[in-house]
Amino acid sequence: MNQYRQEFLEYTSSADNATWNMTGFFKNTVIDIPSLKEQLELAKKFDYLESLQARITSVLVKIDGLFTREIVA
Repeated sequence: MNQYRQEFLEYTSSADNATWNMTGFFKNTVIDIPSLKEQLELAKKFDYLESLQARITSVLVKIDGLFTREIVA
């Protein structure tokens, strides 16, 4: 999904129905399938990065919440 995202987008129309040119995609895109071990290692890294992103988003939400509070002295 991550490796071929750009290629998928290149063969997707910008029309409202967003059709996908499957024939053009498979004629012009070379698909490299890594070994299962490499796929699992990469999936583990993406999972870790997604968890970091979720944590960062949570911290940013908390920071925004602090900035919206009224300071009373």
